[in-house]
Amino acid sequence: MIPRSFRAANVEKRNVHEELIVTLSQLVNAAECDALLARAEERGWNQSPPSGGGHGRTGTEDARTNKFCVLHDATIADELWTRVRRYLPPDLTHIPYNTYLNSSTRGAEWKPVGVVDKLRFYKYEVGDEFPEHVDYKSGRDVVRLVDGTFEV
Repeated sequence: MIPRSFRAANVEKRNVHEELIVTLSQLVNAAECDALLARAEERGWNQSPPSGGGHGRTGTEDARTNKFCVLHDATIADELWTRVRRYLPPDLTHIPYNTYLNSSTRGAEWKPVGVVDKLRFYKYEVGDEFPEHVDYKSGRDVVRLVDGTFEV
């Protein structure tokens, strides 16, 4: 678990590409990183599937050679959400028009509501690779409450 003693005021936001990609340094401190990595080590590492394991993939992608671990932890996801939410835009209207956005609302209907509790950790040995690929979507139930807030 991430202790609440860490203060998110230490976080530094850096633009990488016109607000479409940003980095948040110091989102977790060294002790928190160590605790998360210890949990991953305890759970164990899986070998990444060579071509991404399906999900519409062609099977011709370059092979992945790294390892990964997945932890499901809503408490950590909620704590991370409290730390990142103030750095996020209120909707997706800042994204240039594309075919995935409604041509009328242009992303105004999409609001950030939380951090997914499926936390993925990747482990690399010297020479391991995780080539460019397309991620698959992951579903999640989100409900808009009467007061306009969201429940995940």
